[in-house]
Amino acid sequence: MTHEKETEIELRQSRDRYSTLFEHSPFNLAVIGVCPNDCFVYEDANTALLKSLGFARDGFVGRMPQEIFAPETAKHVSKHYRTCVMTKSIMDFEVT
Repeated sequence: MTHEKETEIELRQSRDRYSTLFEHSPFNLAVIGVCPNDCFVYEDANTALLKSLGFARDGFVGRMPQEIFAPETAKHVSKHYRTCVMTKSIMDFEVT
């Protein structure tokens, strides 16, 4: 087996593990993109988050917090996302 083929297999296995962990996590998880105008957009969400918010994936992905939450909640969420970006860390917070 060539080094290139081994690398391809390892990459596929890594993506499969990530996908399984992300999708089957009992925690609400989202992948969030940072827009140039200091806004955020949802790039992906796991089943737990979609279920807790009552969204289908295609109704959630591509939207901004202001389109999902009430104004005060969206500000709260965006504040945590900014902290996450600035500190390059994972944020754990609650939204009601």
